Amino acid sequence: MMAVGAMAGLSLLAGCSEGRNKVAEEQRDVAEAQAKASEKVAEARQEANQETAEAQKSAQEEMASAQREGQEQTAGAQQQAQEEVAGAQQDVDEERKDVAEAREEVAQNQASERQDAAEQREDLGTGGSGAAAAMTMTGTLKNVTMGDNLEVTDSTGKEMKLKTDDATKVTWNNKPAKLDTFGEGTQVRASYVKEGSDMLAREVTIVKPVMKK
Repeated sequence: MMAVGAMAGLSLLAGCSEGRNKVAEEQRDVAEAQAKASEKVAEARQEANQETAEAQKSAQEEMASAQREGQEQTAGAQQQAQEEVAGAQQDVDEERKDVAEAREEVAQNQASERQDAAEQREDLGTGGSGAAAAMTMTGTLKNVTMGDNLEVTDSTGKEMKLKTDDATKVTWNNKPAKLDTFGEGTQVRASYVKEGSDMLAREVTIVKPVMKK
């Protein structure tokens, strides 16, 4: 009986030992499963964090690119506006210059006409002295021929040929000048007398020169 009891005790101990071993194995399996699960969770979190960081970086880059493009467009628009303003100002300045030149030319023509009228009045006042009365004209030089003879076109388009001699006085800016220095288009004022069929220039004043090239 004692032997049977001992055997039964041994069997019970063996069964308990096997049970403990089985429980330990199951615990190890659970621990391994938990470790694997933790590793997967960590990997998933790392991937999620990496994707989030990449998405944030991409969004920041897109925002920076959009800001640069906006700044470039703004700068381009400002530069274009400044260039347009500068061009308009240049046009205004050129128009003002043209107006000033036109006014100056009108003033010169008026002064020349007044002087012509005064000289003509003076000539009329001294015309009975026995010498040929001098006449005055204002026009545009068309040509200077051999011997410094002039071809002048007046304001009506009428052409007149004036001869010169050693006594003919030519001035520009109140200084002596030579006719062959000036080209076609030069504005002149000429005082002349009629000698036979010729018109002889006594004084030629250069009003607005066009220099020969």
